Amino acid sequence: SRDAMVSGAYCDLKIKNSRDCAVYIRAEAGEGFIRFKLYGKSDGASYSLSSEVKETIFANEEFTIERDKTREGRDGLKSEGYITVERNGVRETRLVRRDSYAPINRIVFQG
Repeated sequence: SRDAMVSGAYCDLKIKNSRDCAVYIRAEAGEGFIRFKLYGKSDGASYSLSSEVKETIFANEEFTIERDKTREGRDGLKSEGYITVERNGVRETRLVRRDSYAPINRIVFQG
């Protein structure tokens, strides 16, 4: 629940400044990653993100007689992402999003 903002042709990155001051955003991209750093006036709180896997969706196995059609596959999962805000010694954690990642079936050579 803290992953890429692009999936195929779908892109869901949204940034909104709800503060009364300017925010500076620095973006960096490299092989297999993109990173954003946000700079602005502190509101006195600290923020952290976390995620939790709630369920594993097991991949099925398919069979082929063509060696070049095999693939490892991958189990899917359901997860939840949270934000924790700590201000004046008070900590509050809230759910930000729920995600479901479909499994990719394993294809095994049968010959």
